[in-house]
Amino acid sequence: MNDFLIIPIVLYISLQILKWSKNDKSYTLSFPIILYVCFMYSLLFEFIFPKYLARYTTDIVDILLYFASGLLFYYLQKMKTDKISK
Repeated sequence: MNDFLIIPIVLYISLQILKWSKNDKSYTLSFPIILYVCFMYSLLFEFIFPKYLARYTTDIVDILLYFASGLLFYYLQKMKTDKISK
C-alpha cells in the first residue's frame, strides 16, 4: 500500500507548493512530469537503493504501483480542473 500511496502524496505536496510559489491556483502538473517522478522513484527505490542498502529489495510490482498511482493522480487532477473550468 505504501508504494501505491507515495507518488500521489509527493505529487500533491509538490503541486500545492508550486501553486503557492507561482501564485496560480489553477496550476497543474503535466503528464511528462508525473511520469518522470514515477520513473525516478522506480529507479531509486527498485534498482539503485537495493544495490547499496540491505533495507531495500527490487520488486517489479512496486514499479507497477508507482505508475498506476501516478496515472490515478493525473486522472483525478484532470477531473478536478475540468470541473473548475465548467
